[in-house]
Amino acid sequence: MENGSHEEDGKRCGQGETLTARHALRRYHPIREVFRVSRGGRASVIAFFLLASCTGSSSAMAGRLYQHEAFTFSIPGGWKTMDEVFGHTASSRDYCGLGVREIVTIQHPAIKGQGRGFFAVASSPLERNEDLETRFKRAYRKATSEMRNVATRKFQKGDLSGYEITYIRPWGTPWWRFRDIWVEREGMIYLLSFHALPESFEGYSQTFEEILGSFRFKERSNQYPSEKGKKPRRPSGRKF
Repeated sequence: MENGSHEEDGKRCGQGETLTARHALRRYHPIREVFRVSRGGRASVIAFFLLASCTGSSSAMAGRLYQHEAFTFSIPGGWKTMDEVFGHTASSRDYCGLGVREIVTIQHPAIKGQGRGFFAVASSPLERNEDLETRFKRAYRKATSEMRNVATRKFQKGDLSGYEITYIRPWGTPWWRFRDIWVEREGMIYLLSFHALPESFEGYSQTFEEILGSFRFKERSNQYPSEKGKKPRRPSGRKF
């Protein structure tokens, strides 16, 4: 496996970084460039957008809405879904060995094999006689030995409430810093997971907050999930 690359076997929890945010800022310092050109505002505009492009901040770059039958969230400018990046639709798979099925993952930059920041949504039915807290703790039992700098707390943001965990963990060749948020909705568990290389994570923190702030569950449908999209049956005309 190449350093930090995603493979087709479903290990979609991180890609290698060819240019970290720290290195990008070291090569180009926007504040220094503003003072270098004292006349006109062109330099300040360029500096602002180059700084935003390091992390794909949606504050500076227009995004778009991702629509799922159960939820929506905003994809920042410069980000794309993994399906768009790799050019095919991936089947649902276990996300990072946590026992939840991946629904969607987006990455920045939107270049195959060069992702530095990722956001994923995964889900699983909540089993009988098990609450969200129990399921949250059970998910990390197998991975505990390889996790570092672990911190957990209750999570509350708007209509979202549940549990949050941050940690550093190897996945593939490099180590990644994760922020996982577990919430429950109508008998389903949803994992909202952010991860980036440790040296890039802080640079993505504002973008992660913007994605999280845009996340919304849709109103409950009167249809059962298995019946969504199906046309109502017509009477057969038979008499009994």
